Amino acid sequence: MNSAIKALNFDKMFGSFLNMFFDNTDKWIDENENKISKLIADFFIGTAFEGFANKNITDFLADKYGTTNTTVLSNNIYNDYITDLASKSQVLFPV
Repeated sequence: MNSAIKALNFDKMFGSFLNMFFDNTDKWIDENENKISKLIADFFIGTAFEGFANKNITDFLADKYGTTNTTVLSNNIYNDYITDLASKSQVLFPV
């Protein structure tokens, strides 16, 4: 995700953002906050950040670990997170 953000051309994106407003005056001219919010959200999700805005957690983990193999991802998550969390947690319901 960091590389995707670094790759963004903010000058071009800001120009596109302004053009979107000029091209869609019907959605903001009546000052309806719901329409304006949707217009802005649609721009950022669908245009500005389309490369990662629609990714799910598996996509982010695949980017982080450089693999789409679910077994490797599971092992990495277990080793990097679960074991650490388990070592810090207290047993609430001993078996």
